[in-house]
Amino acid sequence: MEGTSTPIRKESAQDKTTASILINQLITYFNSDCQKQNNESGDILINQSNGAVNVNIEKIMKTLLESIINDISFYASLFLESESLFQSILNSILLDSFGTRNDIICKWFYSWYNLNCISSKKFVLSFLPALMWVYLSKSHPTNNVLIGLESCLICIYNQEYIKRLGKEKVFNAPTLSLPSYIYKSDDLFLNSTGIANNNTLTENALKLITTQLKPILLDKPLPRIEFITSANRIILLKTIQSVYTQNILLLSMFSRVIFCEMITRISSLGYKFIDNIPICERITKINNSKSLLNLSEIAEEDELSIPPTTAPSTTINNNNNLCNSAHYKPVIGLTNYLIHRDDIIKQNNYIQQLSKKRVFLPESIYQEFIVALTLCAFQETTNECAKISIQSINNRASFDLVPEIILSSNSLLHLLNVQKK
Repeated sequence: MEGTSTPIRKESAQDKTTASILINQLITYFNSDCQKQNNESGDILINQSNGAVNVNIEKIMKTLLESIINDISFYASLFLESESLFQSILNSILLDSFGTRNDIICKWFYSWYNLNCISSKKFVLSFLPALMWVYLSKSHPTNNVLIGLESCLICIYNQEYIKRLGKEKVFNAPTLSLPSYIYKSDDLFLNSTGIANNNTLTENALKLITTQLKPILLDKPLPRIEFITSANRIILLKTIQSVYTQNILLLSMFSRVIFCEMITRISSLGYKFIDNIPICERITKINNSKSLLNLSEIAEEDELSIPPTTAPSTTINNNNNLCNSAHYKPVIGLTNYLIHRDDIIKQNNYIQQLSKKRVFLPESIYQEFIVALTLCAFQETTNECAKISIQSINNRASFDLVPEIILSSNSLLHLLNVQKK
């Protein structure tokens, strides 16, 4: 992930107190917003008036958006560990009113992802599966209601566009286009170095061989996107999914679970095979069996904190994954975070609406999904839910007769089943 690694910040008690106050205020605001829209009377179900909440959120946003980069990095790192905050923001993203031009979350995400800060980018990417779910399940080619959400997606895309600098994405094959060095004749060395009977592979000979290999073109240079159209929609979705895949192991387990749920639901919308998928409504801890994410209770941070995943190296990331496995039960079914509604009647109506809709995505995007699911499948806590997503993609490809996706998903499912045995 591109970004500036800010200098090590000395954390004081006052800094932690300020961050804790910000977290509690954000949770209160987003929870009250959800309760207000879910309540038929339209009243906020907390002991605050509308005016007080609005004033508070303006002050909070000013603090979050106008602080120096070191403070924002510190806040983002703590926000990543707060499950209650994660849940409250997620529920706000799933509201029908989310994604408009003046949406607070969209402005917040847009600003933080444009910063040259790794922690703030990671915080925004943690919610990318939910953003993609809302965009794919709600958007329509002629609908411009989600302009705030589209701005966030374009922001992530354009950061990758700047990173590539208009260059093609290529793969240079690591193998030589000649027989083994042991068995080839001396003619190569005579032609490349001008010295006969030289039994060493010289630097000039290696350079000659390397320059004869043609790189494999993976992606053409990215075009700059200022607004989403039917012509650039696919390249945008493929690119932002590629960004998420590159950073997926740096994100929390909950983000990966939401990602698996998003893919399962997107690939199965409008098909009957979703009814055969086992259900696992929530993520639970092994030690206390409590739900990690529950709007009705805002637990202490020390009691319900996600193990840190800000490791800079692969070795430490593996340790974090082991830590996740030790504290959380593996998710063995399809979660319902993306379709959850406080009212069971509203949730059933929403599911009924989704059953009539199908989302069509090209083979290139499903290949990106499979790459990310491969990484999830080799994490103990997300192994089963990733397999469910891969099987869902396989079922969808079988119905739509997409041979590339059938082969990719079948190969991965076979590998996972063999490994399990």
